[in-house]
Amino acid sequence: MTQTAIMHRRTEDGRLITGPNISFTPFFVSACNVLGPFMVKERRKELKLYGLLFTCLSSRAVHEEVLSDFSTDYFLNAFRCLVSPHGPVQRLCSDGGTNFVGAASEIKCANLCKHN
Repeated sequence: MTQTAIMHRRTEDGRLITGPNISFTPFFVSACNVLGPFMVKERRKELKLYGLLFTCLSSRAVHEEVLSDFSTDYFLNAFRCLVSPHGPVQRLCSDGGTNFVGAASEIKCANLCKHN
């Protein structure tokens, strides 16, 4: 699914200029954040679960995943679940959490390996 956006900007004297039409796919430029931990009871056990929220910065669409661990591997699996239906992500903004930093290096390595 591709959407078209028309870019607008103002000149110094306040006039509105319409720019070119730009096509983008949802989640092409996204942000992510982790929510939790949430304590969930399963039978007699208490589990820690985390919510991972991806937000499209152009259309404000939201994609949510549930993580059972706050590690790089679980984040990468959730990221694959985002990319599968929505297509590639050009830029992903996040805070400097260790799982995000580790995932960024893994994704960069994967992208370099694809091109070589």
